[in-house]
Amino acid sequence: MKILKILRKTYFKLTYSLLHYLVKDDVQVMGWPGIEDHINIQNDLINKVKFKPTDVVLDLGCGTGLTTKRLSPMVKSIIGVDNCQGMLIRARKNTKNCSNAKIVYSEGRELPFKNNQFTRVICYSVFNYLAGLDEAKLLIQEMIRVSRQGAIIFIGEILNSKKKKIIALSEHIEASGLRVKGLGWLHSIVAAIVYHLLAWYDPIDLMNFCKELDVKGVVLSREKPLLYINETFDFLINI
Repeated sequence: MKILKILRKTYFKLTYSLLHYLVKDDVQVMGWPGIEDHINIQNDLINKVKFKPTDVVLDLGCGTGLTTKRLSPMVKSIIGVDNCQGMLIRARKNTKNCSNAKIVYSEGRELPFKNNQFTRVICYSVFNYLAGLDEAKLLIQEMIRVSRQGAIIFIGEILNSKKKKIIALSEHIEASGLRVKGLGWLHSIVAAIVYHLLAWYDPIDLMNFCKELDVKGVVLSREKPLLYINETFDFLINI
């Protein structure tokens, strides 16, 4: 089981590194159908987190840096972090005109930052690619370590294990984010396999872990026009 988790994490990291060279679009390379879907995600994030001009923000799992760029004019400073060099190349390019933004390579479990540094931490569509609950707990602890008292940690698009189901290939053809022209059938098969390789979480497990750490964890619902609302949830931690 442990070997499977390691292989799963390695598979996703290699996949995203490869996609950097195969997919030109900065949105589709992260798994979203188009820019409109990504803007919807950003709008929902901004509405839930309530950023302030004085905020010092960590964008953990920044991908191509599009959200880092969007938030840059709203806050005092923002640092985007990712462990995929291909994504970081794009993120640095996309944020090159953002004077208060910085892009850094790091694994989430060992962030290169001091204690109590950030007022807002966002971590969107990352937990699904971790090895499982144990690694998720380590990442939560690390996010709390670098957060100031009164900070908000937002973890977005977490797969809900209570809503996991067997999905037919036909559903993946309709729902899959990336569609490679001429190879849609192949991608739908890969998507069906990947669907079951992803890490799924029980919201209660995350809430109970927050109680152990003496912080407040809140489960947030996801609504249209966001994608994958039936099987995912958001999670907010108040420090």
